[in-house]
Amino acid sequence: MVPNTDYLYTYLIVEVYSRQVTAYPGKIKTRKLVADQYYWPGLPLDCNTYVRNYRTYRRTHIPHNKTPGLLHPLPISERCWQYISFDFKSFLIDKKGFNNVFIVVN
Repeated sequence: MVPNTDYLYTYLIVEVYSRQVTAYPGKIKTRKLVADQYYWPGLPLDCNTYVRNYRTYRRTHIPHNKTPGLLHPLPISERCWQYISFDFKSFLIDKKGFNNVFIVVN
């Protein structure tokens, strides 16, 4: 059992959460990874609080419980090249050294 110091708890959570191997695993995986090696009363709550307050997690986490909006189809064009969209798509480098595709949709 770990001695009762909040600094030590936070340090242990940071060590598990910031490993490059686990790559910021989220609440449930962080809790499991910490609980595999350590125990203290309130461990799940401490892990959840740390991950929830972690700045990168809060910036990049997308809540999945929101329903997405309806899709709106593009209007049917009256003449050629009236509505154009384009984008670049990156891939791994192929044998000729190319790694991007330019996509044009009319």
